Amino acid sequence: MPKKGTAEFDIAMTAVIFAQVALDPAWADLSPLLREALAAYLAHSIDPTPGLTAALDARSNNITLTPAEKALLPAQAALIRSMLG
Repeated sequence: MPKKGTAEFDIAMTAVIFAQVALDPAWADLSPLLREALAAYLAHSIDPTPGLTAALDARSNNITLTPAEKALLPAQAALIRSMLG
């Protein structure tokens, strides 16, 4: 598993945070645009797959996230993986 600070981890962490906003109901009006931007980000980055699990674990342990935000993590992972395939 990549350690924090690797390029794969950094790209994955950015994608996880981006996906959080794209899936947040508060930003539903912007979701299509955010998803398009996330897809472009992933298409022009190195493959974050090796760092994705570590990034998701780091986010799940972030004490500033609300329970609702933590509940979105599986959907964030699915969104990111769907854009990598």
